[in-house]
Amino acid sequence: MRNGIAAHLVAVMVLFTALLVQVSAAQAIEARAAVLRVDYQIQRPISRFDERPDDLGFAGAALADADNMTTGQFLGHSFTTKQYRATPETVDDALEEILSEGIKLIVVLARKDDLLRVTDRAAEEGALVFNAQASDNALRSEECRGNLLHTATSHAQQADAIAQFAIWKKWP
Repeated sequence: MRNGIAAHLVAVMVLFTALLVQVSAAQAIEARAAVLRVDYQIQRPISRFDERPDDLGFAGAALADADNMTTGQFLGHSFTTKQYRATPETVDDALEEILSEGIKLIVVLARKDDLLRVTDRAAEEGALVFNAQASDNALRSEECRGNLLHTATSHAQQADAIAQFAIWKKWP
């Protein structure tokens, strides 16, 4: 009787340990993303302190990849972000290249019209778009898309922040 209970207990422990090992085994994940920046013709700012850096949007992506790899390498995860520069005329071609590579996470630095066009095309392929530049209020209301997330603040959010700061400072 005791041997039978002990045998069942050992069998249950072995089964439980095997299940635990299977559940806790980290699965290798490959996260692929793209940063698509549309460069527009603009006047140079008066102050050199207002100059936009050449790697705007790209430096943050490289830093994010390096930071994610510090933990990810132990779990078998890999993170890669491709960088694409485009003009308003070539943004569609750049997006097609991104989508043809199977990339489904796309950070876009573009104005409203280009952003919406990119987002609509990306939706056809099931890709998720992150708005990292356009601040138009309409993007968060009547022109919202299901596959568009915003990291850039809207004009309404910026105005609200200024108002809250003014109230906090007790400015009239």
